Amino acid sequence: MAESNVNASNPSTDLPAAVSPPLLSVAEVGADLMENPAYLGTQTEKWSDKVSWIEDPYHRGAVVAIAKESGSVDPFDFAIIGRISANGNNLKAHGDFNPEFTNPFEKAKVSFLLSSPMNVFALDSQWDCYIDNLLRLKDNGAPPGNIKIEGILVESPYPSIPTSVRLVWHLFLNREDLAQEHRSALVEGSVEHPYRVGSYTIENWPVHPDYVQYRDAIAEDFVIRPLPVYTRGMARMLDPTEYSRIVGCTVPASYCVRQYVIRDKGHQKAVFTAYLNSMEILERPPPPPGPSKMLSSPLSRKVAAIHEAKQKGQPPDDGDSAQTQHSPDNGGVTDCNAAAGKGEGTSRKRKR
Repeated sequence: MAESNVNASNPSTDLPAAVSPPLLSVAEVGADLMENPAYLGTQTEKWSDKVSWIEDPYHRGAVVAIAKESGSVDPFDFAIIGRISANGNNLKAHGDFNPEFTNPFEKAKVSFLLSSPMNVFALDSQWDCYIDNLLRLKDNGAPPGNIKIEGILVESPYPSIPTSVRLVWHLFLNREDLAQEHRSALVEGSVEHPYRVGSYTIENWPVHPDYVQYRDAIAEDFVIRPLPVYTRGMARMLDPTEYSRIVGCTVPASYCVRQYVIRDKGHQKAVFTAYLNSMEILERPPPPPGPSKMLSSPLSRKVAAIHEAKQKGQPPDDGDSAQTQHSPDNGGVTDCNAAAGKGEGTSRKRKR
């Protein structure tokens, strides 16, 4: 995806859209993605013919997928489009850090699930194919022998919800590794790059107040790596205080895949991880359903009246104003990119 040199020194409460150049429509984005050779949803070729697995020269102990016969050791950038699930994410400035667990603060990471997109140029109908290709990709990259394979794909316990793809982003980087990470320019601090988010540094990174002491303890040795999520048209990078508001949004994203072999209870298993490169907010969540017309109680009728007034653009008669729409499907957040189109549709569970 294109890089942006737009800073967000004064992030607004909304997620504004790009004014220029003209934005691609959802259909155009979907059509472009289907032509992308890195998109797994429509490819019929064997991915073993496109991707090789080598020891990662930049991450000790990892095996990484690269483009076969490319002459490069850089990771292969896979393309995907999906909807950010309300479940299984930790979209916070401190990521998944929890002082009750043993992982140190500098290992904190953001992760989230992408589920099938909804009515995005028929890409939702290709989700099953995408998942199948990811399964084959993992099988091809796993070490030989009887070894357990885990990671990336997350199955839902509910039949109506399809398998999701988990993407991961590490929030902090050791200053000694700056030169290495500068290959992709996704670092903060002493190197020049287009990904700075306003005036944020690790010293003022907006973690939960209870975690400030942990942030300050690593400030001398680490820098921040802001989540590379952009508003529509790659206009600007999101402020860390906005991370939780992208739940339910449809996003095109790119990622690379690494695999580690670890021992678990005396047995080896291959753990695959999809590491995010960047993503763009394409479409906001679908609107929440209106209240049922079968309402009889005074309280239910009042709720219905307020809803009807809001739909007509009139102030509700009790003086309240709508602040945030709530939807059981997207965790109550519908204030994604203001210029994004509406999405509607349903998901399916892939038969396995």
